[in-house]
Amino acid sequence: MSVTIALALAASVLIGLALGLLGGGGSILTVPVLVYLAAVEPKPAIAMSLVVVGVTSAVALIPHARGGRVQWRTGVLFGAGGGFLVVPALVLLGGLPMPTAVGTSLLVIAMKSAAGLAGYLHSVTIDWRLTAAVTAVAVTGSLVGGRLAGRLRPDLLRQAFGWFVIVMGAGVLAGQLAG
Repeated sequence: MSVTIALALAASVLIGLALGLLGGGGSILTVPVLVYLAAVEPKPAIAMSLVVVGVTSAVALIPHARGGRVQWRTGVLFGAGGGFLVVPALVLLGGLPMPTAVGTSLLVIAMKSAAGLAGYLHSVTIDWRLTAAVTAVAVTGSLVGGRLAGRLRPDLLRQAFGWFVIVMGAGVLAGQLAG
C-alpha cells in the first residue's frame, strides 16, 4: 500500500466521523481526500465520493434511527442541499432538535448520493477497490460518530457543527485564494 493511499484511508476516518457526528461534511472532505491524497482525477473522485458518502450515511443512519433521532417523513420529503444546508434548515426552519436534524440529514444525504451516482455511472470509471476501502474506513468512523452524537448535548453538537462549517469554509476560501 502506498503512503498516499494510507493517508487517504486515515483521512477517511474523519469523513465518517463528520457524517456520523454532524450529519454533513462528507463530500467536502471526500473529494479532496481522493484527489489530493489518492491522486484520483476530479470527475471520478466525485462519483467515488457519492458511493463513499452514500453508503457511509446509510450505515451512520442506523444508530441514529435506533436512538429515535430520525424524522423519516421529513427526510424523504426534503428536496435540496448537502449536510451543510440540510442540518441548519432542519433546525432553523423545521424546528428539529440538533440530534434529530443530524440523523435526518443522513437520510437525505444517502438518498441524494444514490441519485447523483446514477448520473455519473455511465460516464466515469470508478476504482472500486479504492472506493470500497475508503468506504469501509469511513463507515467505521461514522459508527463512532453516531454513538458520540447520541451522547453529546445538543448545544455542543450545534457548536461542533458551526466550527466545522467555519473551518471548512476557511479552508475552501484559502484554497481558492492560493489557486
